[in-house]
Amino acid sequence: MPTAELIRQIEDGAIDIGILSIPVEGHNLVMREMFREPILLAVPEFHVLAKSEKVLLRRVSEERLLILKEGHCLRDETLTLCSRARARFDAQFEADQLASIFELIRAGFGVSLVPEMAGRAAAGCRLIPVEPAAMRRVGYVRLERRYLSRVMESFTSWLCEVSRELTHPPVKPRPAGKRE
Repeated sequence: MPTAELIRQIEDGAIDIGILSIPVEGHNLVMREMFREPILLAVPEFHVLAKSEKVLLRRVSEERLLILKEGHCLRDETLTLCSRARARFDAQFEADQLASIFELIRAGFGVSLVPEMAGRAAAGCRLIPVEPAAMRRVGYVRLERRYLSRVMESFTSWLCEVSRELTHPPVKPRPAGKRE
């Protein structure tokens, strides 16, 4: 759902917690960062840049940029990142979902900037780190004035713990005497 709608539902008390890119604007909200993830350039596998290890964002200025529609936080992050890198795209095409954007990329219709976690849906696309490197902050948002029950406290602690494990998996020690 678009970010503004998610925030509205949190502020109205319709939902207790949302996980999204932070920071966000709203009234009486508590935000806690859970992790940071890279923003990557998604191109079709047959694209001239597909074999690149990194891509200077300004270098793709001649491309058609595929972005989410107004109201999605990733759209705002993408446009801000492009502006900072002075990347100006020939045209923009908007879609409601990243799945649609990946289909268009696979077909050679354009390129996009996507979060690393979207990589599972990117079959047929190549995801490439950009220069300057771009990161987004992901966290949970809840209403400040709402009573924080033990269940909610446990849930938010669990969210932070799981996100740490997913983004920084523990290194398993090797048994003594074994070589690889």
